[in-house]
Amino acid sequence: MCSAFLFAVCIFREQVAGLYWRFGGLGTAKVHSPLSLGNLKALRFFTAVFGENYLRAGLALARTFNRYNRIPLTVFTDQLGSFDNEESAEFRELVAEYPPFYREFGQRNNVFKYSLIRRMQTMYPGETIGWLDADMLVFADLTQHAADSQINVISHGRRKDIVNCGGGLKVPGQSYAVGGLFAVPPGPALDVLQEITQERPQWHDDGSPNHTSGDQLILNHLVNRTDLPVHWITDNHRYIYNLEVADNKHPVYGDPALARIRWIRRPVLDGRPIVVFYWIKKQFDRHLETNFESFRPSVARRLMQLYRG
Repeated sequence: MCSAFLFAVCIFREQVAGLYWRFGGLGTAKVHSPLSLGNLKALRFFTAVFGENYLRAGLALARTFNRYNRIPLTVFTDQLGSFDNEESAEFRELVAEYPPFYREFGQRNNVFKYSLIRRMQTMYPGETIGWLDADMLVFADLTQHAADSQINVISHGRRKDIVNCGGGLKVPGQSYAVGGLFAVPPGPALDVLQEITQERPQWHDDGSPNHTSGDQLILNHLVNRTDLPVHWITDNHRYIYNLEVADNKHPVYGDPALARIRWIRRPVLDGRPIVVFYWIKKQFDRHLETNFESFRPSVARRLMQLYRG
C-alpha cells in the first residue's frame, strides 16, 4: 500500500506540478523548468539492433518505449521487418568509418553509435537526438525527464571510486556518465564528440583499466571538457534511471534489490518508480535463462511477457 501511495503521489506531481531538473557537470547545478508540450518533438530517441542475439531485447525495448512515448523509437538494424520504425544499417560498415584503434577491442567499437547520431540529425535536423542501449527497458515518457537542447547523461549509480577516463581526465564514480542513455543537441556537441573520438588513439594515458571502453570515455570527456549545458537526468532522485536497480555494481543474478521490486503500473523499487531498467547484456541473458527468478513472481511474469510475448 505504501509503495502504491508513493507511486500515485509521484504521478500526480508529475502531471500537475511538472518536473524540475538539475543540470551541470561536476560543479554547480541549476534548476531547469520542464519541457512544454509544444517542444516534445524536439527530443527523439533511437537504438541499434544487430544480429539475432539482440533481437529479443530490442523488441522488448521498443514495446516499452513506444507505450510511454509519443514519438516512436527509431531502430537501426540488420534484422529488417522486425520493427515498426526501423532503418537499415550494417554494423561492419559503421565501425569501418573509424580508425583501426576502435576495432582492436570489442567494446571500443561502441563508438558506432556516434555515426548513427549524425545520421539521425540529418534525418531530423534541429532535434536533440538520444541513444538507448538495446537491452534496456523504458517505463516513462523520457521527454518529461530529459532536457531539450542540452547534453543529457545519466550517472552509473553504483560507483564510488575515481574513474580514469584517459587523456588526463579522472572523475568521481558518482559523476561518471554511462553510455546506455544519453542525448546530444544539434550544433557543436557532435563536433566535439567527433574531435575527441579522433584524438583518443593518440592519448598517452589510455584510461586503464577502462581502456577497452569506447563511447563512455569519450562521453565523459564531452561532459567535462566543454562549456555546453549538461543535464544530469539522474539528479532527479525521485526516480531510478541507472544501475541503482541493484545492490551490487550491476543487476546480477540473485541481487537482493531485484527481489524488492514491485510492479505498480510500472516497476517500483523502495517507493521510487523505475523509469529506465538498465540491464548488462551478459547478466540479462542469465536472468532470461532462469525466467527472471531473482525477481518476485509477479514481476517475473511481467518480464517474461515482455521478452517472450
